[in-house]
Amino acid sequence: MRHLGMRPRLSRLLVLALLVPAACSQPAEPVEAPASGSLDNGWAKIEGAYVRPSLPPHDLSAGFFVLENIGEEDLVVVGVESAMAGSAELHTMVEVQGVMRMRPAESFLAPIGGRVELAPGGNHLMFFDLTEAWVEGMSIPLVLRLADGRSLELKVPVRLPESSS
Repeated sequence: MRHLGMRPRLSRLLVLALLVPAACSQPAEPVEAPASGSLDNGWAKIEGAYVRPSLPPHDLSAGFFVLENIGEEDLVVVGVESAMAGSAELHTMVEVQGVMRMRPAESFLAPIGGRVELAPGGNHLMFFDLTEAWVEGMSIPLVLRLADGRSLELKVPVRLPESSS
């Protein structure tokens, strides 16, 4: 009889032995994926995205990337946002009396099967009223707004541009 009484007790102990460690362990901390500066969602690809480190007084930065249209409709970027900037704008460079000047742009077009490049000295993103200094190694969340109402969300690294030499 004693043998029969031990079985339920052993079963309960075994269940407790399996459940207690799981119940007492701390949940794993969420791990944030590093900013890759790339995206491929089936209709758009973004490669090489990054933003520059801010310089004192740490209130502005610029962003760059290549947007490739792999979808079946033109992609027209009409806006940009970041939770880490008070405002953000699309910008381009224009020549005024022989001098290159930065100006706001209404949009950037990546036609079907084509691409648009945002690079230093050309089309780029501008970020104003940063919430904190942007330093190398940080990840900055971006949302690109498209004319058709869709958006592209990605995290981009803060880094210096690669040298062309």
